Amino acid sequence: MPQLFKKNDFIGTDSGFSAGYYMEHRTNTMHSHEFWELSYVYEGSGIHKTGNGISTEITKGNFLIISPGPAHCIISPPPEKGNLVKTCNILLTPKLINHLSTKLKEISSLTEYEFLQILLNQSDILEMLNDSTGCILRFMINITHEYSHPTLCSQDIIENELINLLISICRIYEDKKNGVHPAGSDTDLINELTHFIDTNYGTELSLTFLAKHVHLSREHLSRLFKKRTGENLSTYISNTRIEKAKYLLRYSNMPIGEVALSCGFSGNNNFEKAFKKKTGMTAGEYRRKVWYESPFLSCKS
Repeated sequence: MPQLFKKNDFIGTDSGFSAGYYMEHRTNTMHSHEFWELSYVYEGSGIHKTGNGISTEITKGNFLIISPGPAHCIISPPPEKGNLVKTCNILLTPKLINHLSTKLKEISSLTEYEFLQILLNQSDILEMLNDSTGCILRFMINITHEYSHPTLCSQDIIENELINLLISICRIYEDKKNGVHPAGSDTDLINELTHFIDTNYGTELSLTFLAKHVHLSREHLSRLFKKRTGENLSTYISNTRIEKAKYLLRYSNMPIGEVALSCGFSGNNNFEKAFKKKTGMTAGEYRRKVWYESPFLSCKS
């Protein structure tokens, strides 16, 4: 049975919202709450799990919108798999959401936005979105700072920033619904994706996960990547991992099995097969070759 968080547990009696930074648990802490929650992952990767058993990978740049009611939790990976997921959370009472959404309704350009209708109707929602430009995080940091260090006009600044935050979420939500990538071009999307692969090659990079990361279908992403780069996405991932492995084989004493795991291969057999296909030799043969050819080894004292 999910734990129910009451308003007074986190927000208090005299306020309509709270904001702060959290480190998510490594265990299942399924819960629901009486308030709205915006939860932004600013560091780490983990799993988001819903009360109906759906699990989704969540990583830096993803943020969640949760209305009162739906059960959910974010689970950090085991210590050997990664660090705790760190989030910035803003919690808002239904009364404050009603106040803000009424103000948003006065902006005529937003009246047809589906997300605004969700806020106005206080509908149930548990949605994960991606902040590719970083604007959501900037708003949340500003709001959290004003909340933690109140001074002259802090309440006015917080309300204005909350409205700007919700406007930005409206746009991202609408883009996702219509299949529009926020970066604005296929080239930007592929550049973002290749950078993500280059910096996360040691993690599981399934087509399903990457498609969700850029808000495209698996089929569309596969076609677009091949069109823009000239190679299959799976080939790019494998080649990236092989290049990282070659570096470790040349410049470290790390055992070959550990090299395989650190570069994202599920096992040594898969690694050796991919490595030989790419280089024409086994990992052990490659290591002996580059060590033998090393100018440092050939230097005479």
